[in-house]
Amino acid sequence: MKLTTIIISTVLVGTSLLLSSTKACEAPCQAGVSDAFSEKYKLELDPIFNSFKTDIVSNALAGVDMTKFSAAIGTDVTNAISMTADTVKAKFLGSLAAFAFDAIFDQQPKFKGDCNHPKRVIQPPVGVAWKPSDCVAMDYICGNPPSICHHLAIVKARVIGTINFELAFNATGSGPYIKAFTQAAFDAATGGGASANDCNTYLIPKVGVNVANSLLKLVQNVATGFCVGTACDKYDAEISTLLLSYP
Repeated sequence: MKLTTIIISTVLVGTSLLLSSTKACEAPCQAGVSDAFSEKYKLELDPIFNSFKTDIVSNALAGVDMTKFSAAIGTDVTNAISMTADTVKAKFLGSLAAFAFDAIFDQQPKFKGDCNHPKRVIQPPVGVAWKPSDCVAMDYICGNPPSICHHLAIVKARVIGTINFELAFNATGSGPYIKAFTQAAFDAATGGGASANDCNTYLIPKVGVNVANSLLKLVQNVATGFCVGTACDKYDAEISTLLLSYP
């Protein structure tokens, strides 16, 4: 009799936990949400990076004593700067999904793992999307889609903050972008016949300063012009709908 009671109690407890649990945002959900932020926010960053390219190409040789170099070398250097700007843009925008993933699922508090105790929502059947009302109800921070949806303002702020941090890290100080541009200028000039000594004396010091100034403007323009205030709220509904489509 006691054994029967124990078995029945165990089954009831297990059933209760099963009914009250919800699935977390698993790998396909995490990738899909990260890609959604990447695709939408890329639209906002693209024109800022285009303006940066115009600025850096126009100003890269400012103050350089071009009597030390042929006109052809000047053209080669400008072209190299232009190509490097394209590469920097492509690599940075191509990393947006990784930045979003880090902001949402790796930074604390992580939107990972199950949470529904005490129960806030009921897991829909397989193939049925969550309801918008589930976003309102799920006020725990964890990995299930309604939680991310409920805390979308926090999620967005973290994604935007991470993008700004990563850009500043790469584009200022000892970050790799300044080196990429000055190396491209050096390689183009020496490839066109200029001596390494002339490049290091007359070209690279000026180009380095000009590049640093243009990159700083890029960082500032992203900080003040990318998804500021309610500018990116227009993507919320689509991102939320995508979130709710995952189990």
